[in-house]
Amino acid sequence: MKKSMKKLNSKAGGSSSSTKSNKRPSNDDAPQQASAPSSKPNKSPTAGAQPAADFEQLLSGPALKQAKKGSLASLMDKINGTNREGRQLLPRNAEERKAGERVVVVLEKCFLELVQIRKGAYELLNSDDHKTLLMKNEKRRADIAEARPDITHQCLMTLLDSPLNKKGKLLIYLHTAQNVLIEVHPSLRVPRTFKRFCGLMVELLQKNKIRAAQTNEILMKVIANPVEKYLPPGGRKVGLSVAGESVNARDYCAMLAAEQKAISGKSEENSSKAKADEDSDAEEPTLVENSTGKGALPITFVIGAVAHCDPASESGFGLDYISDKISISPFGLSASCVCSKLCHEFEHLWNV
Repeated sequence: MKKSMKKLNSKAGGSSSSTKSNKRPSNDDAPQQASAPSSKPNKSPTAGAQPAADFEQLLSGPALKQAKKGSLASLMDKINGTNREGRQLLPRNAEERKAGERVVVVLEKCFLELVQIRKGAYELLNSDDHKTLLMKNEKRRADIAEARPDITHQCLMTLLDSPLNKKGKLLIYLHTAQNVLIEVHPSLRVPRTFKRFCGLMVELLQKNKIRAAQTNEILMKVIANPVEKYLPPGGRKVGLSVAGESVNARDYCAMLAAEQKAISGKSEENSSKAKADEDSDAEEPTLVENSTGKGALPITFVIGAVAHCDPASESGFGLDYISDKISISPFGLSASCVCSKLCHEFEHLWNV
């Protein structure tokens, strides 16, 4: 009986020791488990960091930085205004403004007038914000329909945002209803909102000039009248009016461009003869080389920045200097639409 009890105790002790060995592996088994091959792929930190290091080196390369800088500058040029190639074609002085393959647009009778709303505070007069003020004055009641500076704002955005302007082939002048003449630089970026545009024009009419914040370049300035002395002598000056001769815009622009090149060729011959003859007092326009390599005279178009009247037929405005009066559509078009059509035709003609 005692022997059987001992056998049972020995079996129980063996089973308990076996359970303990299963729960806690011995020290001899631990290294074997650590050295056993793993079924998971080996993720070496150096192998994963190598492509990242190459990518960082590529990003920090001087060639890529230069490319990024160039592409960013090109993108900003496209967004903000005249590109670098166009800036090289911009006229540098008054003589070059009167020569070259360009279009000159004169916006006539722009309604840009200041009104004092309180002491020391001025705003740009317009029919939306100052209708009550105009109604109180019997002499100004007729101006309610004409106080539209937003038309000038729309025209400037259309002209300055056009590829023709960004290529350096467009010049703009504003002649206001109050007989103020304003020269607009091609690199000006017009404010997108009318409220900010009003603030810009108030500053211009008070200080007579607007400068760029970074380059200190004059973007808009008030100049002396009349506008004729800034236009190319011998160049064609065309007024656009509903009452003008009906023409096809594309054919007419092509005819004008060919005609101006022919005139410029004769002027160049006359100027060379005048230089040879010291006693000659003849004055001919100085020609510059344009992107096509041939001399040309700019073509001037007069567009009324108004809602109802026709400045091309009014004395003191376009009637004083235009040679022709045309209509490019059987419908009454807004001034901004006329500007857009003209720019499009010359862009097509000059492959801009």
